[in-house]
Amino acid sequence: MEKVKRIMLCLMIALVSACFIACGNDDDDSFGGSGNTEVSGGTVSPERTFNVEKAGTLPDKISEVDMYKIKSLKLSGVLNGTDILFLRKMMGVSEKGAATGGQLEYLDISDTKIIEGGDGYYISSGGFSYDTSYDK
Repeated sequence: MEKVKRIMLCLMIALVSACFIACGNDDDDSFGGSGNTEVSGGTVSPERTFNVEKAGTLPDKISEVDMYKIKSLKLSGVLNGTDILFLRKMMGVSEKGAATGGQLEYLDISDTKIIEGGDGYYISSGGFSYDTSYDK
């Protein structure tokens, strides 16, 4: 259980770090209508919403072009390492920490379950790959 908590903490830190990098780029607001997220009563309305019924299929639901334009996203369903890596890239950071063209600023994964499997979502400078495990 402690290992799961550490993995989830590392995942959240990686996602938050990626979000800070992605927040600086406001060049293209042309995707999804106005391209802006709406704040109402302190909450952000997602620009795009997807249900990921099968873990590892998020990259099949969002085109490579669109993945770099979406600024706000809400997901439901199940996610694995492949999906987390895709989200990192959407937030502006690759699995090795290099910058991507991602602009994702807001991500709601409160209705998802993270499961084991898929690609490693982060590779440390020492070559260690971080993978997902079951979210209990």
